[in-house]
Amino acid sequence: MWATAHIRRSFFASIRTTSRCEALHSHMGHFVHSLINMTDFVQQFHMCLTYFHFREIESDFQSNYGQPVLQTSLRSIERSTTKLFTKEIFFLFRSILKKAFLLRINECQEMSTGCIFNVSKYCGDGREWRVSFCEEPIDLKCSCLRMESFGLPCDHNIVMLLYLDFDELPNCLVLSRWSKFTKDLIREKYSSGSVYWDS
Repeated sequence: MWATAHIRRSFFASIRTTSRCEALHSHMGHFVHSLINMTDFVQQFHMCLTYFHFREIESDFQSNYGQPVLQTSLRSIERSTTKLFTKEIFFLFRSILKKAFLLRINECQEMSTGCIFNVSKYCGDGREWRVSFCEEPIDLKCSCLRMESFGLPCDHNIVMLLYLDFDELPNCLVLSRWSKFTKDLIREKYSSGSVYWDS
């Protein structure tokens, strides 16, 4: 638990244990084992990659076709994020959106470059988070550093957006790796020749 303090501000996509690696080993175990020869290993490994590729295509299809049922009263923000995020990331974001209802803004300090909001839980334990907001260009930073660590906006950022009457997430809170359009952007960069492999 003490290690969490050291990984804040560093992006780990909410991976804190070896569970993801162990899950990959478990999937690989269905295709390969220590007693097979090299020829069979290559064939089985190729089958494993084909299986992962199929799952990725299936996941992309589910993200791009069909809209999740909206569940919160914040329809405009929720609807806009269904168009931005992949399906799995949208479900994670929606749980954060629901938590924003439990927060309140205590005070707002005007600064030369923007505003700093003090946010706390409604009838909470006295803890406060500071959310800084710059208008041009739009930029938000929270003292919890969840965006920098996990790549998803925190509920403190969301309650501040509600206070400022935003109807969609600003670009600074949308990490490109969670977007539905990431693969299209990568294909465009490779086809235009603006991205090169390191030799």
